[in-house]
Amino acid sequence: MAPNIEAVREFAAQPALTAPWPERLSEEVVRAAAAMGIEQPYIHQARSVEMALDPAGPRAIAVVTGTASGKSACYTVPMVQAALDGGMGGRALLLFPTKALAQDQLAALSAWDTALPGTALSPATYDGDTPSRDRGAIRRSARLLLTNPEMLHTGILPHHAMWRELISGLSWIVVDEMHVYRGVFGSHVANVLRRLQRICRFHGSNPRFLLTSATIANPAEHAKRLTGVPAAVVEEDGAPRGRRTFVFYNPPIIDEQLGLRRSSILEADRIARHFLDGGVQTIVFARTRQTAELLMRYIGEGLAADDDGLVSAYRGGYTPSERRAIELALREGGLRGVVATSALELGIDIGDLDACVLAGYPGTIASTWQRAGRAGRRLGDSAAVLVAGPGPLDQYIARHPEALFDRSPEHARIDPDNLLILLEHVRCAVFELPFDGEEAGRAFGDLSDFVPASEIADVSVHEPTAATGNTPEFDPADGVGEASEYDPAATSAALRIPRLDEILAVLETTGDVRAAGGRWFWNSEGYPSAAIGLRTAGGEIVTIVRGAGDASPAGRADVLGTVDRGRAPTTVYPGAIYLHAGRTWQVESLDWETGRASVTPSDGATYTLASSRIDVVPTRVAAEGGAIGARRAHGELQITERATGYRELRFKTHETVGWGRIDLPEQHHAAGGYWFTLDDETVESLREIGHWRPGRPGDRGPNWSAQRERARQRDSARCRICGAEERPDRQHDVHHIRPFQDFGWRPGENETYAEANALENLITLCASCHRVAERALGLHGALSGLGYALSHLAPLVLMCDVSDLGVTTESLAPWSGKPTVIVYERAAGGVGFGEILFARHGDLMEACLDLVAGCGCSAGCPACIGPVESPGAGAKTRTLAVLQRLTDRAEYEPGIGRSSAQHI
Repeated sequence: MAPNIEAVREFAAQPALTAPWPERLSEEVVRAAAAMGIEQPYIHQARSVEMALDPAGPRAIAVVTGTASGKSACYTVPMVQAALDGGMGGRALLLFPTKALAQDQLAALSAWDTALPGTALSPATYDGDTPSRDRGAIRRSARLLLTNPEMLHTGILPHHAMWRELISGLSWIVVDEMHVYRGVFGSHVANVLRRLQRICRFHGSNPRFLLTSATIANPAEHAKRLTGVPAAVVEEDGAPRGRRTFVFYNPPIIDEQLGLRRSSILEADRIARHFLDGGVQTIVFARTRQTAELLMRYIGEGLAADDDGLVSAYRGGYTPSERRAIELALREGGLRGVVATSALELGIDIGDLDACVLAGYPGTIASTWQRAGRAGRRLGDSAAVLVAGPGPLDQYIARHPEALFDRSPEHARIDPDNLLILLEHVRCAVFELPFDGEEAGRAFGDLSDFVPASEIADVSVHEPTAATGNTPEFDPADGVGEASEYDPAATSAALRIPRLDEILAVLETTGDVRAAGGRWFWNSEGYPSAAIGLRTAGGEIVTIVRGAGDASPAGRADVLGTVDRGRAPTTVYPGAIYLHAGRTWQVESLDWETGRASVTPSDGATYTLASSRIDVVPTRVAAEGGAIGARRAHGELQITERATGYRELRFKTHETVGWGRIDLPEQHHAAGGYWFTLDDETVESLREIGHWRPGRPGDRGPNWSAQRERARQRDSARCRICGAEERPDRQHDVHHIRPFQDFGWRPGENETYAEANALENLITLCASCHRVAERALGLHGALSGLGYALSHLAPLVLMCDVSDLGVTTESLAPWSGKPTVIVYERAAGGVGFGEILFARHGDLMEACLDLVAGCGCSAGCPACIGPVESPGAGAKTRTLAVLQRLTDRAEYEPGIGRSSAQHI
């Protein structure tokens, strides 16, 4: 193979597999389908339509096939037939994760409307771009309504009385691209669908579900968790495919010692221009908006002058008209190439592209195949090139392409019963319809025996004012040697879902609801869904506005954006540089009480990076068990985060030009996670072979004496580990939890001693416990390296982004008294990732060992254990020693990752 090409995989062409339309489908619809170009359906289309047309068929049908396999026909044909058969019924509500997808499908449904003269399908979109003048007509006449979860959440369900005609006649609810609804977003959407079904039952309808998805490992389970009803899965793909070539490319190493590689962005630019110069229509995927714009600039500058304008960027933030123009130009060949974010990953029709370049691993197997599938959408040959980024996950995938080619996709994970999310949607639901005693005695979402409106007298419904399966469920213990220690029943008992009356009792104490006559009614002002975003858990936000001196021409402060309150202390603290639409803004003030940050334009020369102290303590254990060299567990964690300071750096050189402190309140929330502690035998064996060193005494900064005394007073002069009181002849020691030297204090150059000596980083210890802590000090670098690798590899078994997880490591955790590693979910409440990580602990340790040992750097680098400031310090060697103990491997055996990659 050519240099830097790690693997090449060829996929042979596949002929179409077809079947006849089911007999229940009317001739009128068959003729319309033929006019739409569907002479004979693919086998998955015929099978899904047959089940959908069966009155006794499943309540939910999930179609899980490849990109461009005609999944939209699987829900369009049954909807059209229902519209023909249903009289005033036969209506459908179609949910799409983006407005662009809804617009794309509107064009297709309009074509069906034309192909069926005399049948008014009346498809219409209803979203934030719908003009106000059209909304009333859409509510009255639309039979097929296309919208998105956010609009359903805030614009339809709270005002369901205005949508009686549509809702009372609903036959189908379509959920397109259901794999997108995962994590916190998916957990919110599942509750929105609970509310929708509750409203449907109230208005006398009981619609079935049609769902489509990219390939995921648990489609039946995910569909059931999302909709609340069992789902039948159709996954035999009958669509034809052309010959495809997939190439793994790893940029060349430019620094052997540090393991640094050439920029993946520059390499993606070079490869994309190679395709474009050869006349190959190409799509380039970037992981962020900023990278997409940068790649667009590089590619444009590298093309010949007469090719100017033949490549465009495509991302969120563009106007609808801009996006429609780009899509049309791609379909018609007016554009030779496009640089896109995930906005084009989904099924928008952009014609037949020939090549796809991925600038970095997208983060999941499902997304990788979705993006690669945007090229070669019909029968022609196509190529996809994955250019690996510098991070650990990219490098692991590059060295183990079988983890992509030969492994099933990830499990989509949601938790609709996350208490924070559940509480928000119960508030929304009681606003929409009062709860009676019978319904309140069940869990939210249990709609069995729900009584429709026709059988209820004197029901108060809020009118808006003029101002406003056949696949078994996933067992996370599958394939894990120690699965006998995992007890799902015990986990469910430990994490019991509260009944509605318990939740309503809490809301009654806050004044949000009131109980009267055995029913619960909304008792507050406004409607709650307006204040609840579907992308975060917790709901509270900070609004970012222009300062008074930089008001808009209209004389009012402009809102630039919002940020979750949990992220505000490290994003919009006073002194921070906030980036928006390519411009830089200086944060002048942050009013924590009102949730308002004021910004003014900055000179654009610098940016800021915040640092924070995070303490994580388990509060509830759902399951625990042994592991090689360790003890593992998962459950609920209390997260305490405090932003401590920030650095100001120059954009071009990344040179530090200043420091500042952050003085904002601590943030507290509960989240899920998993953790493990090293056992005494492991720690002792590492000490004997010299993989630690005691801390070196030295200057601790000008405030050390005062901070030391404050720490003793805070701890009442007691050892935080064993509780021993001080002796009259000797004070206890004060120990740095994160070693002082790790903060890089240089007298006269920086003030990082203040962060090192922060009370949150100090702990009072007796002499005996302090000796144990000092003996473990050398483990700190090893645990930090392990934590860095683990945080990047955990998404291999989760359908999540690296940024969805946090990792904290301590050489002597106060709560456990042992070296400890904790992986926690950043979203408040969490969605159950810890349960999976707990079950896959052994596989993850094997993968981490393979990643670190297989990296070519000498002392550690961003591709394995993270940046190491002083090469030769031994952090990589110590990390390997810990991982060898946790995998029971006396010496690293090259190639073990080949097997671990298949199991992980």
